[in-house]
Amino acid sequence: MNDVDTVFPEATALLCEYHIERNVRPKCKIDCKVKDLKGKDGKDIKPNSMVKTIMRAWEDIVDSDTEKSYVDNCNRFKVVCEK
Repeated sequence: MNDVDTVFPEATALLCEYHIERNVRPKCKIDCKVKDLKGKDGKDIKPNSMVKTIMRAWEDIVDSDTEKSYVDNCNRFKVVCEK
């Protein structure tokens, strides 16, 4: 990525979805080491379950095909990550 501007000065550098997810997932696992989270039914929420929910919400953002769906997915992501 550091050499893209030098080698291809007229190109637009895009980020790789795969590599971004590989960075997001480990950070999510670290940040989801929360305790005392309860679901609507009052049962404990396991951290692994929370990571899966957050990653699904993240993937929805990345896969947004319109600006409106992007905004909607970002708002949903914020709600999912509130706790």
